Amino acid sequence: MKQVLLMFMISMLWVSSSLARVGQEGHGGDIVVSEFFGLAEEILESFKELPSKDLPSEDFVALFSESLEKVEVTSLDRVKLGDTEVDAINFPDIDEPKILLGRERWLDPRITMDMRKQLIIHEFLSIMGFDDKYYRLSHRLKQLISKPSIRPN
Repeated sequence: MKQVLLMFMISMLWVSSSLARVGQEGHGGDIVVSEFFGLAEEILESFKELPSKDLPSEDFVALFSESLEKVEVTSLDRVKLGDTEVDAINFPDIDEPKILLGRERWLDPRITMDMRKQLIIHEFLSIMGFDDKYYRLSHRLKQLISKPSIRPN
């Protein structure tokens, strides 16, 4: 019986140390971050279709694309700014800009796709150096990309 118990303990130790090594060598996936970047790519493509006069600057599409390439996005269960829970926080003024995304709020079924897109635009505007106080600019841009395009047949 002691031999069985000893063998069991040794095998558990081996399994746990193997799992620890796997964690050190692997990479994690995050479906929330994946969806965030997927929608950001869709938004970028929509911005490319707009006349440049409708965008905040001549180089807006290039700035958005550049920001998309360099930003690091991480999701956490909850994100707080001070004592207030928020959807996201961005850090534009560091070498590698970051966005912390609130996982629970992102996955809340009451949050529509339009709301997610506006949040993405808002976060990127800050990363790009644009003022989006009270979501005015992000709302206008989201409205522009939400209009059905009129194309001749």
